[in-house]
Amino acid sequence: MAYLTGTATSPTDLLQQLVAWLDTLGWTTEMSQADTNGWRAHLSKAGVYVNLRANAGTKTGLWGYSLGWNDPANGIGIYVGTGHSAGAAWHAQPGGPIANGQTYTVGAWMRVPAAGPVAYHFFEDGAGNILVVSEVTAGIFSHMGWGAVEKAGSWTGGAYFFGDKSSYSSGAVGAYDSQNAWCPGSHSAYNGGVAAFVRADVDTFTGKWLSVGSEESDGYDGYTGRRCDADQQGRDIPSDKIPRCATDFMARQTSSLNAQANLVPIRWYAKRDDGGYSLLGRIPAIYASNAATKGYTVGSTFAIGADSYMVFPNFVALKR
Repeated sequence: MAYLTGTATSPTDLLQQLVAWLDTLGWTTEMSQADTNGWRAHLSKAGVYVNLRANAGTKTGLWGYSLGWNDPANGIGIYVGTGHSAGAAWHAQPGGPIANGQTYTVGAWMRVPAAGPVAYHFFEDGAGNILVVSEVTAGIFSHMGWGAVEKAGSWTGGAYFFGDKSSYSSGAVGAYDSQNAWCPGSHSAYNGGVAAFVRADVDTFTGKWLSVGSEESDGYDGYTGRRCDADQQGRDIPSDKIPRCATDFMARQTSSLNAQANLVPIRWYAKRDDGGYSLLGRIPAIYASNAATKGYTVGSTFAIGADSYMVFPNFVALKR
């Protein structure tokens, strides 16, 4: 598993450093260049295309990049697609999640302050799953990532990506920017918007992305036409039709006997045509954890067997 830590001076600098690091891991840079008030980058590997866009607080229009992207204050936007078109806008690359009943792309967002130093951590698990963690202010962290779900059973699809905010809420500033992100891929994000997506064929819903969260009506907020629930609570509560890791359960996930922090997998469940749910699988190499509130220092590592894990608020990341 590859790992890199350092500091950046801005969202653009952070994105440029991320692109350079991904190049060392065999990703192909399709495009990396200035884009109006920020920087855009498009990379591919093994049929996965990730689209990234850094911004530092300047709006490009009433709704920003497109109707699905409320122009962000400071940070990096992300969505995954199926190809790259050099002539298309950053927010209109092929194969990304499309808002329900609309034609525009939706996605997720990682908070990054406009000016540095910005501490960051880059993780890769050896199987193409990427996690990026940024320190918004001292002790306050945001994140984004992408890769392939560790599947439960056999089904078509598997690509996923996540962030800390939905694309529609990405421009929101204020009290939330002083809060730590929930664990990656948890149940929704700031203001109830969708901040995680997974590509899965579910019954009659095929060739599309599922929205991880409770939203089932508003395309602006990232709803794509089919809901997917995480078992980890976020800004809202998962369906009562799936097993849920409630707040009181997570509060007990550090042993009172030996202080060992438990690793709780982050599982996703797809809503079926009949209203029931089926387990899709879990996000690899990332676990929900309360270690940061139970004596473990943020940024420290601990070992379980041959593996090491780095501590962040609300989650830990595998670090080999």
